[in-house]
Amino acid sequence: APPGGDGSGGFVLLLIIAAVVVVAGAAWLWSRVKKVRAERQAAFEEAKTQEQLGREANALLIETDEALRDAEQELGFAEAQFGEAQAKGFRAALDGARAELKEAFRIGQELDDGDPETPERRRQMIQEIIDRCHRAKAAVDEQKAAVDRLRDLERSAPEILAALDRRLAELEGR
Repeated sequence: APPGGDGSGGFVLLLIIAAVVVVAGAAWLWSRVKKVRAERQAAFEEAKTQEQLGREANALLIETDEALRDAEQELGFAEAQFGEAQAKGFRAALDGARAELKEAFRIGQELDDGDPETPERRRQMIQEIIDRCHRAKAAVDEQKAAVDRLRDLERSAPEILAALDRRLAELEGR
């Protein structure tokens, strides 16, 4: 102890340092617990989102597969009705859509294998399945609409021809 002191000043200083260490340790522990909770909550939310996206992707795979099967039948009808040349675009779109769907199924199988992906990669893969299914369906829908227009034109052809004949007769009369 210093001359003339009773040593209580050192004890008080030691208590203050101990209190600061305890408070700092508690603050660090509290921030760490808060950070871990936030990370767990974020991981839970991401897993929930991926589960929802995964269900959407699976439903789209099935829906797109059925749509392509229907489109294959529709293509057969279009080729029989209008000929292969008129249905060529439909055939090409259907082939492209099948390739998109095949790749989407491959990605789905990769997701289901035993090798785990990072959450970011898993989300990207699920989104790619969804995007590929949408592209496949859009390509087929576009061609179905073109075939529908041909059918509408074929149905309305007699009226159009009659109107043209009347118009031609009017012009010849002048």
